[in-house]
Amino acid sequence: KNERVVSKDNTVRVDGVLVQILPGPNRLGYTRATVTVHESLGHRYSVYLDGRFLASKIVLPSQLLTPKARPRVLPKPVVAPAQLAPPVAIPDANHPWRRYPDRTKSSGS
Repeated sequence: KNERVVSKDNTVRVDGVLVQILPGPNRLGYTRATVTVHESLGHRYSVYLDGRFLASKIVLPSQLLTPKARPRVLPKPVVAPAQLAPPVAIPDANHPWRRYPDRTKSSGS
């Protein structure tokens, strides 16, 4: 008899063997439940929760899903624009705007 805590994927590991607990009539999942695992002389595993037998099966290593290796994606380089605002046009020296004197606050009127 071995007491084990059920992992998030409804499995229990006993002596290197992975036992999956199947959904039952009372509960769909047994995550974080403390179960008792009986190993018979013929290397069969029986799982019990509070004295009730739970349906289970042995998961072979070839049946385990391994995450696929995703290709490494490099982030795109941030290209700063050469100038954020369009260039400001500065009028020539003989432009009409430059012919008139600057108007400033007069001190006497």
